[in-house]
Amino acid sequence: MSVFPILINIIKIIITVLTLLIIISLSFTLIGCPPAPPKEEVEEPTPEEIKTTEEERVLKILKKIVFLSYRDGNGEIYIMNADGSEQTNLTNNPADDIASAWSPNGK
Repeated sequence: MSVFPILINIIKIIITVLTLLIIISLSFTLIGCPPAPPKEEVEEPTPEEIKTTEEERVLKILKKIVFLSYRDGNGEIYIMNADGSEQTNLTNNPADDIASAWSPNGK
């Protein structure tokens, strides 16, 4: 049995697949893709609204203080109101928790 007929059949299959791929890509090029849906117009906030939003965010942050305390023997991160009330432990594990950060979106 000769290997050549098998190779010829494999080459024919490859040529057929390549031809189909070319036809498909040309049909997409000629027909084109469906148009994208129109973008919704989003109103840009006014400078006053941006300023108010920024002020509200800053005021909300200024009302809370995050701090590190070793009161239970290792570093834990706490949060409290600016007046010192409502101290709450945010972390409670045997490892030292020493770094905290505010997230702009609260997450």
